[in-house]
Amino acid sequence: MSKYTAEKKLQAVQRYLNGNESYKDIGQSIGANKKLIIIWVKQYEHNGLDAFIKRCTNYTQQFKLDVLKFMIENGTSLTETAATFNMPPPLFGEDNWKCKESMPFNQRKWGCYP
Repeated sequence: MSKYTAEKKLQAVQRYLNGNESYKDIGQSIGANKKLIIIWVKQYEHNGLDAFIKRCTNYTQQFKLDVLKFMIENGTSLTETAATFNMPPPLFGEDNWKCKESMPFNQRKWGCYP
């Protein structure tokens, strides 16, 4: 179970979007790191209320390849890419999907690290 409910996340996002509080201030008030607030705001900007609906996280290999290809082609960060695809950032990270940069894209294998 998530430490923060969808309602709590939405409240934090709305507080930031109202323009009166910083990521840091909101994070401190709810016991969260400001990076988490940034992620929630990006998710909300890309997906609206759907951003906070819990989804299945069993992604196909093809989907993972498509996401990585998008990230490489568009130069987006992990956070921005996760928000674009409405994925939870903790599951989409360097520890899970990162591959050796020097390998050709079509030869990369999951779980290989530099």
